[in-house]
Amino acid sequence: MPVSGRTTVVIFAPTWSAIMAEARRRDLSLAAWTGAVVRGLAEPLVLEHDPTPSVTGVTAAVAASAIAAELAEGRPDQAFRSFISYSDALAKADAAGRVILSAATPATTDDAAWDAALAAATEYWLDAATAPKPAWLADPWRRLDAPQTLSYSRYVEPPDPAEVPPQFIARNILVASSTLESV
Repeated sequence: MPVSGRTTVVIFAPTWSAIMAEARRRDLSLAAWTGAVVRGLAEPLVLEHDPTPSVTGVTAAVAASAIAAELAEGRPDQAFRSFISYSDALAKADAAGRVILSAATPATTDDAAWDAALAAATEYWLDAATAPKPAWLADPWRRLDAPQTLSYSRYVEPPDPAEVPPQFIARNILVASSTLESV
């Protein structure tokens, strides 16, 4: 594939593990195989896969902005809807999609409980996919000092702690796992 004295290597792969598996199948280290491809001694790896992941839904940054606006307007029920939309987007996405949706650091919602809930939901879905976590999850202000229920309706009762995922417990925000997906 020489083009103007350069070699273009196109690798379409669904996962890093697929690339490594193909390199092992060819009995080469990834570096040796990549070098051989660049020198024109081996064929490039082309796996049948759409190279552009289809990711739809609300990102963490957009969700935080929407939640902040809805809380400022005195509409915690709508803030909760934005929170669930974000959680639903993460639930529907594959591991790469979850990373993409959570990559941009969300601004504060100006409410510590909602900031903790957004971080906990992100961590919950990334952990479920064994996906890497963005650095913003380590921000200490995304944890509450004492356990608190997410307040979005006067009818909300504190959940049974046994129903709260560990990612939420660690941030002292009490949201039942059954709440994380819309019905």
